[in-house]
Order: sequence, then C-alpha cells, then structure tokens
Amino acid sequence: MWHMTRNPFVVDVLQLPKEVQEKFLEMKADSSMKDDFHLLTLEQFWIKRLPVNSKLASLALRVLVRFSSTYLCETSFSALVLIKTKQRTRLDVDSDLTIDMTKTEPRINQLVLNTQSQVSH
Repeated sequence: MWHMTRNPFVVDVLQLPKEVQEKFLEMKADSSMKDDFHLLTLEQFWIKRLPVNSKLASLALRVLVRFSSTYLCETSFSALVLIKTKQRTRLDVDSDLTIDMTKTEPRINQLVLNTQSQVSH
C-alpha cells in the first residue's frame, strides 16, 4: 500500500485489493491526475481524490496519517484521567470510556419519547 500511496503511477495494479483495482486503473490513465500528482503534495493529491474515488483515497490517506493510533490512545487516556479521580478510584470506567470515545451522538429526544416516565399502578 505504501508504494501506491507514494507514487500511484508506477505501481502494478495486481498489488492492490480487488475492489479498488478498476478505479485505480482509471486514475492511472488520467493525465490531469498525473499533473496534479507532480504539482501537489501527497496529502493534497489524495485529499483531492477523496470525493471522486473514496475507497482508494481513504486507503492512501490511512497510510499517510501517521500516529493516528497514538492520537486515539492519548485521547482515551485524557478522558480516563478526567473520569477517574481520587474520589472515584473504584469506579469501573469501561462503559464510561467507551461512551466518551465514540463519535456517535446520542438521540436524547428520541430516547425520551420512547420511555414512559412513570408506570401505572
């Protein structure tokens, strides 16, 4: 994958995953993409390809985005430090940390509508 990211115009298409080979060949044959490759940085080139060929560009950008796992690790550690204080040392933080690290936004209004606030006796 690194070779394709560094210079997509010299890589053999058979080295790539099957789901991106066709789009890769189209990009390789496009002369305007060759011009862009020589004028832009690697990051700019692949970001420009993202709307047109999202699978191929996202594979390349994953290679280019260094230390992404380190960033996630540091972010989760910071969240853990905020959650677990001296007063809450025995707290099981697994579920709290999972919620803090997720990118999914809760739909509070829908949850409230689906919940009956008080049960009839």
